[in-house]
Amino acid sequence: MARITLEAQHKPVVNKTTQETVYDGAEVRIKIFDDENSDGMTLDAFESVVEQKQNWIMINSHFKIGSRSVPTRYAYYADNVIKIKDDQKVREYNLPDSHIQAFVIVAKQTRINMRELELRRQDKKAA
Repeated sequence: MARITLEAQHKPVVNKTTQETVYDGAEVRIKIFDDENSDGMTLDAFESVVEQKQNWIMINSHFKIGSRSVPTRYAYYADNVIKIKDDQKVREYNLPDSHIQAFVIVAKQTRINMRELELRRQDKKAA
């Protein structure tokens, strides 16, 4: 049986000219994992995957980070299962459908609240 959770990803934002860290950015993402595999995706991507039931949805395109190459990934949702495929294989995560549906609500509310917090931060900064 797989599990699903929210995961905070830390990413320092660097000034390209001086190479100094300007601020520490963070993003809340969905993480799906079992004993052998784990996959993550943005809140928007997770919502799209569940809304497009029984269709493969691209959750990220191919990109490189330094020397590391990250392949294109697709996700598929059907009752009680989320599948993630890339160039190499398909990973299947078996979850109770009630958990998947609950996390759609969590993803939407988290995304809304994060936007609200960012707008409030910007509003305080402008004053």
